[in-house]
Amino acid sequence: MQKKCKNCGKILNIPDDKIPKGKTVVVTCPSCKKKIRIEKKENFFDLDEKNSDIPDLVSDFEGEELIQPKFEDSFSDFKDSGDPFDFIEEEGEMAMLCTEDEALKKGMTDVLEYMDYSVFSPEDNHQALRELRMRGEFSLIVVDESFYCDEISNNAVIRYVKRLPMRDRREIFVFLVSGRRRTFDRKDAFIHSVNAIINTAHLNNFEDLLKKGFAENESFYRNFKEALKKGLKF
Repeated sequence: MQKKCKNCGKILNIPDDKIPKGKTVVVTCPSCKKKIRIEKKENFFDLDEKNSDIPDLVSDFEGEELIQPKFEDSFSDFKDSGDPFDFIEEEGEMAMLCTEDEALKKGMTDVLEYMDYSVFSPEDNHQALRELRMRGEFSLIVVDESFYCDEISNNAVIRYVKRLPMRDRREIFVFLVSGRRRTFDRKDAFIHSVNAIINTAHLNNFEDLLKKGFAENESFYRNFKEALKKGLKF
């Protein structure tokens, strides 16, 4: 299969057998070093359809001459590096980042990728809810309280999180980004069913505050999780 890096445009030629069925892998582009997420389902690839050059309908080709694209030889970057597909790694934890602010999105994405998260940024509420319902593999959700809404009570992502069964909700850490709420206001976080709050004025310490939130959450649930491992029911 061929996969185009949406950051620099380089074409990667990847053998089908390098992508395990039913798994998501991360490919590091040899040119720009950005990570590309590829999922192979039972008999087909998920190539991030919003960035794909593949048309949705056969009718998109009507009246047009089909031209076989000439893919560049992407092996040239690996001639002396042994296995040219050592750069393929199975994907780690996934994070959903919901914000309309492109500057905030860029800064938080850089931090999350540095922390080895594979980051998905939905374009709107519909895409966010579709991914949450169909994929359900996000261990971290960072959501701006004003993400495609006028007030937090109408925030579709927060409303979705509130309705999750507790067994599923416990597996997701939700970080609310706000321009008017206090960072780590526990009462406010509880009211809105999120794990922690970060004010936009403190986003320069995003990584440290995220780790602090993880540590507090782990401490809070430690005894509960140990009881579950022993077979106790609640």
